[in-house]
Amino acid sequence: MKKATLSISLLGYGWLGQALSKYWDKNRPDYYYKSFSRSGRNESTPFTLDNQTQKLPREIIESDILFFSLPPGRDVGAYHQIILKLTQLLPSSHRVIMIGTTSVFERNESTCTEETEPMAHSLRSKKLREAEVSFLKYFENGLIIRSAGQIGEDRAPARFLAKKEEQTQMPQGNIPVNLIHKDD
Repeated sequence: MKKATLSISLLGYGWLGQALSKYWDKNRPDYYYKSFSRSGRNESTPFTLDNQTQKLPREIIESDILFFSLPPGRDVGAYHQIILKLTQLLPSSHRVIMIGTTSVFERNESTCTEETEPMAHSLRSKKLREAEVSFLKYFENGLIIRSAGQIGEDRAPARFLAKKEEQTQMPQGNIPVNLIHKDD
């Protein structure tokens, strides 16, 4: 068997994690990866990272890169605690790629680049930014990719609006949105 050139752990095996694993299967057979999710669905290994977690799986600790793809959800404080827990369980030299959120650019209707400073105004976006800062301060080789509006042939942006009954539930319905296709 050919030795893997890169070992990757995927923590969070949702839509994006599954797309990455399919891409690596097809295009990078020299990569070894192991995926982890709370539910253990779709060939991932069951694992929950929370305040009670005392130890990470060996595959995460020994991987060359950890791809951390857990959305913040509604409880931003719990999200920040998960990031702090990760900093307690991995060495600061570990290479970690975290999928962040564009919510830290609240109310910014212009183009954002890698140099654009987050403009957090609401309590939620400030807490999200605090979580990012904790991550970046700890991991020497940490990288945040702020991905939002993830679309693909099996994921259309309209599905997120389908439950809205009327336009009044979307008071800023005419502002630009960020979309990124899975193939990009």
